[in-house]
Amino acid sequence: MSTPHFRPRNQSIGPITVREILESCPEILESCPHDGCGAVLDLHQLDDQNPDRLVGVCTSEDCSRWYLLVRPALYDRFLVVEIPSSSDVMLSAESDRNGTPAITEDASGARATVAG
Repeated sequence: MSTPHFRPRNQSIGPITVREILESCPEILESCPHDGCGAVLDLHQLDDQNPDRLVGVCTSEDCSRWYLLVRPALYDRFLVVEIPSSSDVMLSAESDRNGTPAITEDASGARATVAG
């Protein structure tokens, strides 16, 4: 049953970047994993019942990326998932509205298609 305020969407925003960090290297969890950044990650444990699920926010004004950090049970490493930026989400919504994939371009000139 869906709520009247939300329209169901069968859509992905991609690509999603996932990294692995060994639990034996906790200092790595404290720095932004984005290429060339390395700024301090501000870590937040949003649920006291799930200490192995964190949200990390890069403190660099130039980067400001958000990450979901998860350590699955019986796993000796954290999975670090880059959360799509608000601009990627908006591009995806635009591509859904127009029926055509949106193209993004980062500062280096790399281009990616946002799946619609």
